[in-house]
Amino acid sequence: MKTVAVLMTLLVVSCAPVATQRTISVDTAANLVAEQPELQILDVRRPDEYIAGHLKGATLVTWGDTDFEKQALTKISRGKPVLVYCRSGRRSTAATESLAGLGFTKLHNLEGGITAWQAAGKPVVK
Repeated sequence: MKTVAVLMTLLVVSCAPVATQRTISVDTAANLVAEQPELQILDVRRPDEYIAGHLKGATLVTWGDTDFEKQALTKISRGKPVLVYCRSGRRSTAATESLAGLGFTKLHNLEGGITAWQAAGKPVVK
């Protein structure tokens, strides 16, 4: 019986979707934005930071809110790629790990956050 239980557990784990999480450069992120219309852009900063400037088409779900996971599941799709960013990359790294735990499988974390994006001369919406 124990052998059957172990085999069943291994089968379930091996059939689970594999999360692809990677930190990407500003240039790679800009290419994704330009070339993948299904890309979802997730800003995990505070509302005041979002209002000051965000990537075009970004959805705001604040990392650290008690209902972060619930909001993320409501506002973005697990089946589509997601670009996650914050100010410098720290919050988006944590948020990306959380999203992977929720079953999101195509996750991209913007290295250096919106600070690096703007330093590279990329556009923001205010």
